[in-house]
Amino acid sequence: MEIQEILDQNFRGNIYILQKDKVLYEREWGFADLPNEIPNTIETKFASASAGKVFIAVGILQLVERGRIKLDDTLGMLLDISLNNIDKDVTVKQLLNHTSGVPDYFDENTMEEYEELWVDYPNYKIRHNSDLLPLFINKPMMYPKGEKFQYNNSGYVLLAMIIEKVTGMYFDQYLKKNIFDVCGMESTGYYELDKLPAKCANSYIYCADTDDYRTNIFSVDAKGTGAGGAFITVEDIVRFWNNLLEGNLISEALVSEMLSKQSGDGIDAEEGYYGYGMWIIDNPNGRDYAYFQGCDPGISFISEYNPNNGLISVLVSNYGDNVWREMRKIRDVFYKLEKDGQFQYLLFDLDGTLTDPKIGITSCVQHALRKFGVEEPDLNKLEPFIGPPLADSFQEFYGFDEKKAAEAIGYYRERFSTIGLFENEIYPGVAKMLAHLKQAGKTLAVASSKPTVFVQKILVHFNIECYFDVIVGSELDGTRARKEEVIEEALRQLRQVAEIEDNDGIVMIGDRKFDIQGAKLSNLVSVGVTFGYALPGELEEAGADYIVDTVEELEELLNG
Repeated sequence: MEIQEILDQNFRGNIYILQKDKVLYEREWGFADLPNEIPNTIETKFASASAGKVFIAVGILQLVERGRIKLDDTLGMLLDISLNNIDKDVTVKQLLNHTSGVPDYFDENTMEEYEELWVDYPNYKIRHNSDLLPLFINKPMMYPKGEKFQYNNSGYVLLAMIIEKVTGMYFDQYLKKNIFDVCGMESTGYYELDKLPAKCANSYIYCADTDDYRTNIFSVDAKGTGAGGAFITVEDIVRFWNNLLEGNLISEALVSEMLSKQSGDGIDAEEGYYGYGMWIIDNPNGRDYAYFQGCDPGISFISEYNPNNGLISVLVSNYGDNVWREMRKIRDVFYKLEKDGQFQYLLFDLDGTLTDPKIGITSCVQHALRKFGVEEPDLNKLEPFIGPPLADSFQEFYGFDEKKAAEAIGYYRERFSTIGLFENEIYPGVAKMLAHLKQAGKTLAVASSKPTVFVQKILVHFNIECYFDVIVGSELDGTRARKEEVIEEALRQLRQVAEIEDNDGIVMIGDRKFDIQGAKLSNLVSVGVTFGYALPGELEEAGADYIVDTVEELEELLNG
């Protein structure tokens, strides 16, 4: 199923999905300026509401890493303001993971509309974190510190004030210098609503009584605070994720801590756990997912990272459209491999996936071409022969007819069966990966377009035949040469061996489009490996569900 087929075509905003820096899906809908019909583009800056809490969390963790503060430091130690009834022993960590109990100026459990805040205190006065203090500083604690998890906006206002106190900079200036500039997030910032820069989207609220839209400028803070309010672009959010995960903002150890369960009870499948500035979704079949989100009148935002496949998704709407529903659809499409029962039955291509057959295949093709008076001294030019059926390749690349292609295959095999077969190398780490997968209880099979007799000899040569319960290739007479035919035969034998009736838990792994296309025809999940012989963009275009760059990544993915 293609992603565009399931997304709401009336969604207004931007959706951006990448996997390991490869754009899988991108679309911009709706208008940034509705009356003037100025469309949203990839460069549009969107308000992101509470999503900005993630920047505060990173800023705090930077100060922790630099020795300026500690996670166990308290409000009483770090702020020189009157805390009134707020427990001065509330720690930085408790503020980060929403277990502080400090009074929340917007308690989502008791208040329905954000606009209720401005009945007695105009929103245009909110231009600094301290401007929010009157809304909560005189209220009692909601519960004793550390007692439970409860999402809390005031806590992140106080964290932003800690950044300002420790650094002597306004929090947004600190974030710009230490996060946005580092990441190259040139279009991200905290802008005042009466001083918006170019390419900012207005956020619109639907009015049912008049059947039209109004902007939200009277509904939210005049300028963002620690609780949220950054303007972002979808590309900038990807830059943030990449730099965070690469350890350019905080250490890998702190990143791991930030993206792990720090609080919550797990009762809610999506909002049951919290890290630092991130929501955590428990994944029993692999590493947990992490996302941050925001919602204000006319604003909805979510961005999620799946560490199991390197997928980054960013969804934002300036009409408050349901980004969460669309995110669930994306998970349904791109997270197929992580359902219960997956990764159990593994079909491997051979050439370009388990072994590097370049010298053997290309030298034998060269030998066959020479029989027809065709000289091709550059073996690199013969790499396209690796993967597809030989008959197809001779016809496609050299214009042979079926009879001539069959003859060429005969010449190819006279060298391959004695010499070329062993002009081959197993990829480093493959044998160890296969051993680990077998030890983990997986059922392994080979599905190759190469004749079965040759596949078996190669597996024996590299002493890895013992890992496979099913070994299927083509026939020497040219039948069962197409990858979809090989896969179907492998599935037939696999069902017999493993006593399974359907395709649940079966995945095809290969390096060429033929592997991915064959998997789709058999309704299998597919994994593409880039260390083989796929052309740039080939695996993405073919629709691989997952793409990995190394044997190590492949093992990690398949073993969960």
